[in-house]
Amino acid sequence: MSEKKKSDLGKAVAAMWATLLALEEEDRPRALAALRTMLGGALEESEPPLNRGTSGGVQANSRPHGITRGAREFFDAKNPESKLEMLAVAARFRELNNGGTTHSRDELRDVFVQARRNFDAAKFRFDIANAKNKGFFNRGRESQLSYAGQNFVDALPKREEALKQLSRRGRKSRRKARKSP
Repeated sequence: MSEKKKSDLGKAVAAMWATLLALEEEDRPRALAALRTMLGGALEESEPPLNRGTSGGVQANSRPHGITRGAREFFDAKNPESKLEMLAVAARFRELNNGGTTHSRDELRDVFVQARRNFDAAKFRFDIANAKNKGFFNRGRESQLSYAGQNFVDALPKREEALKQLSRRGRKSRRKARKSP
């Protein structure tokens, strides 16, 4: 690369950096997404590959702050097969991109909308209760992705590995010991 091109590239990056810093933090990802759209996806090809952890999952800090992969691409990469898996994938997407660890119905619905997936608000309470029973989310009032649920999503789309991760969680037997006569 010639010195002139290096200089122009440096000036362009500095100008973009200054422009992004002038924006509110929550507006930066939208500005980057708009730029990506205007360039016809050219930024997708130049993005660094995602770092992978030992479980095959995406590390939370694998991308520079403010640069996110879209919800649609995340869902397509994970390929969830049920509504419960979709809820877990949406929660993991929020954790990786927004830093949120608890998830309201509206926050998860927004991820579903971004991913162009159907969201049934009327059955949300039923679906989240089933996801908690399945082990994707911690039990309790808040909807927080469990450790097993996080490992499950990180292992996707390798479904067999993901199911092994989910089945490793320790379930307590609900049978009561029989009393001896």
